[in-house]
Amino acid sequence: MIEGQFIWSVLTINLIHDTKIQVPVMVRSREKAFHVFKNLLDRPDFKFGDITDPIYIKDLVDVDYIIHVVSVTASKIFMMSPVNVIRVSVEDTKIF
Repeated sequence: MIEGQFIWSVLTINLIHDTKIQVPVMVRSREKAFHVFKNLLDRPDFKFGDITDPIYIKDLVDVDYIIHVVSVTASKIFMMSPVNVIRVSVEDTKIF
């Protein structure tokens, strides 16, 4: 997935150039994110949280850039829950 490659690229730049870029990743599914990013959980430059959790969002005080790289593309999921797909894509990201 594009978002995963982007995150890995930024974290690799941190390792090579010591840029100290912080990568807060906002997810819809903590379980899926834990599985995908389990090797990164101990890194100080990486953290993830639920995009619908206002406490996680409030902790992101010094954010310079937001790159929204995810969206539901599986038509089955969209057909089963179109309102939720649109809500997460629009409502939960307009906080910023």
